[in-house]
Amino acid sequence: MVVTERYKYVFNSFAWDELYDLNEDPEEIANFIDDPGYAAVVDDMRARLYELMEELGDPYGDPCPKFDMPDYGKPNRYCSPRYLPRGKRSNIQTT
Repeated sequence: MVVTERYKYVFNSFAWDELYDLNEDPEEIANFIDDPGYAAVVDDMRARLYELMEELGDPYGDPCPKFDMPDYGKPNRYCSPRYLPRGKRSNIQTT
């Protein structure tokens, strides 16, 4: 999950992701993840999540180097890039 002053994005690898506009919906009732008007925000928040995962050394981040062991072959199957699009940072106001 990543939170800015305005948005909260939750990555759910095997369910629906969530995006809440905390200014418009402080109770987090309306999930805007599929709203085309929020597509740029979703991209930005996903990019922020990857940045945070890298900063914290999250083993589910990209490219899963901690699980690339010869005995196991392919990287860990829970590696986020298998389920989470990378997103891209934009110049939209997300704070």
